[in-house]
Amino acid sequence: MSLYFSNAGPRKGAYDDTIGLDIDDEVVKSDGDGSYYDYDLLIKGVSGSGVIIPSDVDDGFPKRSDYTFLDTNSEMYKKAIQRDDGMAGRFQLKAFVADNQSATLDTMLEEKNNGLVKNINITRDNPLPPETSLVIKKDNTETSIKGILEVNSINDIFFSDMNTKVLQDTIRYKVNKNTGEVIARQSDNELYVIMRSIMLQFANFRTDISEIVNEVKRLNQKVIDYAVDNISTNVQQHKGYVDKLSKLPVPLDLPVYHAKKNTTYDISNII
Repeated sequence: MSLYFSNAGPRKGAYDDTIGLDIDDEVVKSDGDGSYYDYDLLIKGVSGSGVIIPSDVDDGFPKRSDYTFLDTNSEMYKKAIQRDDGMAGRFQLKAFVADNQSATLDTMLEEKNNGLVKNINITRDNPLPPETSLVIKKDNTETSIKGILEVNSINDIFFSDMNTKVLQDTIRYKVNKNTGEVIARQSDNELYVIMRSIMLQFANFRTDISEIVNEVKRLNQKVIDYAVDNISTNVQQHKGYVDKLSKLPVPLDLPVYHAKKNTTYDISNII
């Protein structure tokens, strides 16, 4: 119970309407000097700063102070008062000094991640162990044409580990040049399938020994062209897929009537 002392009647003396309201004028205790009255409706506790009832109840209508400010020491205010076109008050809007006003709606939509997947662009290392093979002996140079053609120098050089590494590095470089994205080393098994297909289709096994290097370069170029084209397309599709997951669709603009003249058809000849 919160009390106040008064020797002149209720709501007088030490009565403070910022603390509460005395509605019933009830006397709690009296003595020779005066009487003690109680607050029936507290606005603020007498022993603390906690607000019990808001002193300024929101009526639901926005106030001018919610949108404007008046800081006479700000640089914007000093520049605004120098204008003679009546726009000085417009520069006191809080929106003009909040955040970065140079950002457009398109810019904010591009940076905002409001899609189905949160932080989709933040990647982490693959927790799964690397792919392993149980092949006891790796003999691609022998098995690539075994039962189809005889063993030859082109086959040995083309499927060598050194040439495979050259193809892997070249594919990664060209994909990065086309898409701007960095890809990992591709699957050796899938690259082997492409190399074997290219060799069986386009290799000239009757090439002279002096032209073997040029023949391998020609086959390498065909492998690179095929792999880079397919991988670049998949990378672009993946980027589009990630973009759709990370952002909600942007609504279409409202239709606009572009005609300047309100014209109608002349139907006088059929009436």
